[in-house]
Amino acid sequence: LPGVGGNAGAADVTALDPKYRPERTDNLTVSLQRQINRTVSMEVGYIGRIIRDEMLPINLDSVPYMTTLGGQTFANAYAQTYFAVAAGGTPAAQPFFETALGGTSGAYCAGFASCTAAVASKNATAIKNTAVSDLWTALYKAPGWTLGRSLVAQPLATGQPSQGYTYLLNTALGFGNYNALFITHHIRDFHGITATSNFTWGRALGTGTTSQATSSNTALDNYNLQNNYGLQSYDVKFVYNIAMYYSPKVFQGQKGVVGKVLGGWTISPLFTAQSGNPFVPGYSEGGCTNCQAFGEVSTTSSATTAFSTNAPAAAPYTGGSSANYNVAGSGGVGTTNPAGVNMFADPASVLAEFRKCILGFDGNCGGMAMRTVPRWNVDLGVHKTVAMFREGMGADFSFQFTNVLNHVVMGTPTMTVTSPSTFGRITGQANTPRNMEFGLRLHF
Repeated sequence: LPGVGGNAGAADVTALDPKYRPERTDNLTVSLQRQINRTVSMEVGYIGRIIRDEMLPINLDSVPYMTTLGGQTFANAYAQTYFAVAAGGTPAAQPFFETALGGTSGAYCAGFASCTAAVASKNATAIKNTAVSDLWTALYKAPGWTLGRSLVAQPLATGQPSQGYTYLLNTALGFGNYNALFITHHIRDFHGITATSNFTWGRALGTGTTSQATSSNTALDNYNLQNNYGLQSYDVKFVYNIAMYYSPKVFQGQKGVVGKVLGGWTISPLFTAQSGNPFVPGYSEGGCTNCQAFGEVSTTSSATTAFSTNAPAAAPYTGGSSANYNVAGSGGVGTTNPAGVNMFADPASVLAEFRKCILGFDGNCGGMAMRTVPRWNVDLGVHKTVAMFREGMGADFSFQFTNVLNHVVMGTPTMTVTSPSTFGRITGQANTPRNMEFGLRLHF
């Protein structure tokens, strides 16, 4: 709602695409099975999944960065200006800004050598922060702006209220895929052991997944969805697990006191291991985080965020994926860390390997870029059946342990490039401590 008559304008506005459709998948599974002997078999296979028409909210208020004036796009003009301002210099005149703001004779550019110099001087903070939406909003309010109304949220006329903050359209334009190779090994009743182990090597790529219950999200680049394409949040490269059931053959009849003590045992361990979960090194753009790289979000809205905007690599990554202890940090990087646990032994050197995503210079800044600490875990079940001396009577004892070794898996680190003091810091545990449950069942 526009908020006419002195009333406040509406906040985020969400609409459903009239051509919205449920997502579809094309699936393919191929496997080869081999029975090695009576107790051992193996299977090798491939799993493929192609996803289309996936839910993908789009912000209709995205900055039209492909708009061209003077033979130059806004994206290119922004990139040229950014690098000059970030280096502390004055950018050369950019045809887009000179045309869009009416030249040096106009009110906005008066007193400057060029309109580009005026833009750089008056909007240095937004440019350095890569706050593209903030910059575009400042420009369309400037006197002499020649493009007129370029965003839905702009007032319909001078003096009129804004038409709202952010206009989100829930569409079905997302896409993705999953490909995996798996190897499974089965053992059946080999000297009392029955086990299944499985190794999976897979990749999940796409434009970013979200549920229908999610609100106020938007694609990273609403004009080129391919720029959203990257690792999905659920991509785990390697997964291995083995489940075992061991029931010793000795003293199965539980004859005598020794038989009742040593017989009737069952041990069931479960071991799982996987590579780290994907996550994103992000950055703040002043009034928001991960939200303006391609001008995808209007920062007048406090609720809307883009799908993950990566901080691209400025140098080859050397940080690794293991927790480091007693890290004090240096040079103001990784220094706010009372527990001393950090993803990196030298946070400052790793921070220097990332930078902000720059419109007009970077293409794909979507998807997940890094991985957390790898994890493994052992659960254990122990069961004991006791046959009483009298027929038809007995007892079952059960002991269940989750994370039986009480192994600690460190959580996701803080990876905000614009908050160097906490960069790489790990403050939580990704798994749960050991839990034990005991049970007794009598039957007669």
